[in-house]
Amino acid sequence: MKTTLILLFSTVIAACGGDHPLPATEAADEHLQGDENPEGRVRIPAEVAAASGLRTEAAGPATLSETLSLYGQIATNTEHQRAVTARFPGLIRNVRASIGDTVKAGQTLAVIESNQSLEPVALTAPMAGVITARDANPGEQSGDKMLFTITDPASVWAELAVFPRDRARVKPGAMVSLSAADGGESVSGRISRIGLEAGGNQAVMARVVIDNRNGNFPPGTFVTALVEIGSRAVPLAVRASGLQRYRDADVVFEQVGDDYEARMLELGQQQGDWVEVLGGIRPGAQYVTANSYLIKADIEKSGAAHEH
Repeated sequence: MKTTLILLFSTVIAACGGDHPLPATEAADEHLQGDENPEGRVRIPAEVAAASGLRTEAAGPATLSETLSLYGQIATNTEHQRAVTARFPGLIRNVRASIGDTVKAGQTLAVIESNQSLEPVALTAPMAGVITARDANPGEQSGDKMLFTITDPASVWAELAVFPRDRARVKPGAMVSLSAADGGESVSGRISRIGLEAGGNQAVMARVVIDNRNGNFPPGTFVTALVEIGSRAVPLAVRASGLQRYRDADVVFEQVGDDYEARMLELGQQQGDWVEVLGGIRPGAQYVTANSYLIKADIEKSGAAHEH
């Protein structure tokens, strides 16, 4: 796919005369006069840019979040779990649910014959979920024991280990971005509580409630998390996804009409998706944030052709 798009770029650019100087429009004059590297420029018609997935946005202020990496494991959310017992002692006549079954609220799990009235009564599910434990078999007495456990798998806990050196920096309510240790889609949440007791490894547990309706985080999954522990507003920043290395410099490609030109940046701090910009591009300039490697490839190809 990358090769196809690059060839498409090259074909259209050649047809449009991309190797020739740009027309002297007012916008181009304002932004492109006195360029030290005029060869770091390419023309891409709007329809080609759209078909190739180029996206742009304006450089401007952003909030850089300072994050801390933590590690942990997914656990069952016991607040979304119910133990099912019989309201009276009796003989279990039949059982209609097994471990692993998905049940609906009100669904019959078993039929119990009362020891007093000898009438059969249905034992029903108090909530929807999955049967995760069962201690009920036909012919047994129900007694007052737990007969079934129902768990709602749509909500789970991420339990993250916070070691002594980091305890003062991790606070309840902090934003968390979490993903499985072996990769995959990330989810967001907030720290709901931090444990009071340290374990054998001297870490306390920070708990994050996770929406697991897609089933990507079954209990037992090892996870990594980025916890926000601070933030700083900066007047000018660009997305890290738009950065490329060109001529031993970090650049983004500014769009002026159908023209895209490398802007060599002086960068500051990077946090997450954002990188602080100290110089090299003006606030409000439109720059490429997605598939910028295509522009770099065409500029380098054009430069190599000139050298020959």
